[in-house]
Amino acid sequence: MTSQAHSRSCPLNDRLEPVESDDGWILPVAGQQVTRCTVDYAALGLLLINGVNLNIEGELTYRGPAGVEYTVDIEAEPASAAPLLSLLRKNVRAGKAFKDGRLEVHFEGGESIHVPADQKFEAWEVIGPHGFRIVSMPGGELAIWHNWDPDRP
Repeated sequence: MTSQAHSRSCPLNDRLEPVESDDGWILPVAGQQVTRCTVDYAALGLLLINGVNLNIEGELTYRGPAGVEYTVDIEAEPASAAPLLSLLRKNVRAGKAFKDGRLEVHFEGGESIHVPADQKFEAWEVIGPHGFRIVSMPGGELAIWHNWDPDRP
């Protein structure tokens, strides 16, 4: 890795906090490089260079750079996550946690991840290095923990 990659900061704010919008939360992931991609028994993990961690436990759709879509269900078929390994060292263009429980992450190469809410289980969570956590709860409601004052300039 180059030192330039390590010095990138999130253009949304310098505090690594999500920013609320009308339909969700804009995540502090823009411009951040994927430094780790993990697969375990039931989850996909993406760690970004700024310390934000995305953990996806539900079924997801991965759209590759050529527009081909893959359904990924790690618990049922771990090998379905193989195309996601191409995200390692890629930069995120944008990420959003929607108030209906969906998660979308778009990458600079045209790839994207779409995770719907799950009716029975937590579909995903995003954890930040300074205390924020957003979880898509069963049924799609978002649970949000934070350590910041949203009214602070």
